[in-house]
Amino acid sequence: MNFTVNCSWPDNWYFENATPCGLLNSSSPVIPCCVAGDRCMTDNICSYSYSETGGSGYYTAGCTNGGFLNPLDGAVCSDRCGDTNAPDIVYNNDSGLWHCCGVDANNTLLCPTPTDETFKAAAPDKLIEYWSAGATTATTASSQATAAATATNSPPHAATSSSGVVEASSGLSTGAKAGIGVGVAVGVIIVLAMGIIFFLRGRRKSEQPAREETTIVPGEGNPLAGNPYVNPSELPGDQNHNVHELAG
Repeated sequence: MNFTVNCSWPDNWYFENATPCGLLNSSSPVIPCCVAGDRCMTDNICSYSYSETGGSGYYTAGCTNGGFLNPLDGAVCSDRCGDTNAPDIVYNNDSGLWHCCGVDANNTLLCPTPTDETFKAAAPDKLIEYWSAGATTATTASSQATAAATATNSPPHAATSSSGVVEASSGLSTGAKAGIGVGVAVGVIIVLAMGIIFFLRGRRKSEQPAREETTIVPGEGNPLAGNPYVNPSELPGDQNHNVHELAG
């Protein structure tokens, strides 16, 4: 399916090098536009980093539908600064509002002293770049745009889904779980082995016969058992030894 691209701004302003901020398809037939090379930001704002006399670095985005022709496209594109002759805008930190800059008689931007036409959008430091104008293929920036749009349209204290909480607090990795499993298995094997060893030792002790111990009481049986140093051939010590000399 072919889609007509006619990037323009309110009151039919247009830039020759304007390009869509994304890829047109059946789901997104109308999307904002920025000048090629500039950054497509959330809240239908474009940003540039080059020097522009009287500029602020920001301007409101155009639209691919040729000038906001369809009222339903208001949910995608924003009709701003239509009567100020320029799409450039500047943020007022005091009021928290964006002002349309406007131009003087020489078409010089007047962002330092903007008009009274204002609108509400995120502050510059809260804007998120989701596309580089002029890109021809989708990038990770497109997913950032979806997330940014969700965050912008969500209440400040929106509840976090349960699935998001589970993912943020996921458990141990597969490797860690495997290591714990191996350690537990080894510990069980060691405990079983020690139990078997103690069981076998106890069984062997119960099967050995009890030793018979013999007690020797001195004085019983052998009358000399109580004094092993007595020689039975010796005469008693109290007998007299007489020596007789033979007659000669």
